Amino acid sequence: MRRSARQIVSSCSVASIAVLGITAVALTAGGCQSTQLEGIRADPSPVEVSETERWDDIKNQMTVTSDTNLRLMWSDMGRLWLFDRPSRLAPAPMR
Repeated sequence: MRRSARQIVSSCSVASIAVLGITAVALTAGGCQSTQLEGIRADPSPVEVSETERWDDIKNQMTVTSDTNLRLMWSDMGRLWLFDRPSRLAPAPMR
């Protein structure tokens, strides 16, 4: 059984495409795998700064703490300067 030139070319091109595809997948998978593993080994938890918190969590907590501290400071200043309640002196001078 003799094959035509067109059949030979098409079977060669299919085989070469398959070989190129398998080679590309093997190289890509191997290259990505080693890079990803090195990145994970270098920094296993890249988002977290402490054991359980990210930078955003730390910034949010610092904002809440600063706001609370400032409000409490102004409340303390009001008590220090006796602005926290009205005067207990009589409104009219006594004779």
